Formats: sequence, C-alpha cells, structure tokens
Amino acid sequence: MQETSSSIKSISILLVGMFTTACGIAMVTQAQLGTTPISTVPLVAAAISGLSFGTTTFLVNAVFVLIQKLIFGRHFNPINWLQIPLAFAFGLFLDVGMHFAEFMKSEDYLWQLALNMGGNAVLGLGIILEIRSKSIVLPGEGLVMALAYFFRKPFPKMKIINDVTLVCLAAVIGWLCLSTFVGIGQGTLISAICVGFFVKCWHMIFSAFNLSEKEQG
Repeated sequence: MQETSSSIKSISILLVGMFTTACGIAMVTQAQLGTTPISTVPLVAAAISGLSFGTTTFLVNAVFVLIQKLIFGRHFNPINWLQIPLAFAFGLFLDVGMHFAEFMKSEDYLWQLALNMGGNAVLGLGIILEIRSKSIVLPGEGLVMALAYFFRKPFPKMKIINDVTLVCLAAVIGWLCLSTFVGIGQGTLISAICVGFFVKCWHMIFSAFNLSEKEQG
C-alpha cells in the first residue's frame, strides 16, 4: 500500500513538473526572441508542416525514444517505452501553455527579455520537479543519457553537444525549407546559459525547505 502511494506521488510530481516545464518553454517561445535549444527542431517542424508545436514536439520526442532503442538494442529497458505516452502528454501540455502564453506576447523588447527570463525560471522549476519525482525521464533527457553511454561522455558535456546539434539542425532545416531561421535567436542562447542556473537555484531552495522540515520534525 505504501509503495503504491509512493508511486502515485512520484507520477503526480512528474506530471506537475512536465506541465511546469511546458509552460516555461511556451513563455520562452512566445517571448519571440528564440525558443529553448531542445525545442528548436519541433518549432521549425511546426512552421513547415502547419502542425501544432505540441504535436511536432511529441513526434520529435518519439524519434528520440527510437534512437535510444537503436543505441541500447536488446539492453533497452522496456519501461522506457513509457516515455512515448509521457511525450504525448507533454505535447498536450505545451499546446495549452502556448495558448495561454499567447496573451503575454508583446513587441516591447524589455518585456520580451523579461518574459524570456521568466520562462527560463519556470522551466528550471519544472526540470527540478521532474528530477525530484525520481521516475521515468522524458525522451530529451533519455536521448542524452543514451548518447552519453554510446560515446562514453559525461552527461553534462553530452547535453551541451546535443543542444548545439539540435540548434544547428533546426537552422539548416529552416534555411533549406523556409529560407529563414525559425525560433533561433538571442533567447535561445539566453536559455542555454540560464536554465542550468535556475535549476541550481531551485535545487537550493527545495533542499533548504526539506532541511527546515527535518529540523522541525
């Protein structure tokens, strides 16, 4: 009974984290300065296909899972297939987030910067919630873990390489198909630099909160 309760709690935290992450990405994207690095390919795919940002995010994430399967082969843990329904839910969350963040759009540059930074802070919160759920990772992180295993590189270093590769791929696709860069700008660079910082800040806040709870107990 306790194990079931713990599982429900983990899944609940994961879903809240996913929704928070999706809202953060939506805010960064609607700031119109460039989306987050990992979202560049789905955004350019949405611009080309006419599908929603959430739909293309789901499709790209499904491809990420298939790549993991190719890397691990028979050692691929079947539980990782659950990343696909999670990616579907995340795509829905992202479309909802984009709808509400639409009302935050402005042509004022200072507001765009503020919205971008606010989105990065929200994104950092979502990521730390996902981590603290101690459950299944999303396909984006799962792909980086698989690539780190394949190339024998540390996860943080592989994360940077993966993000840069996705941005370059999105740039090439956008230029070839639309003769322009979609979703790539100074906001993309800001997100690449700041999200990790916000994750560390949220981690410190949650750690301090847990410590104070233990002291009171």
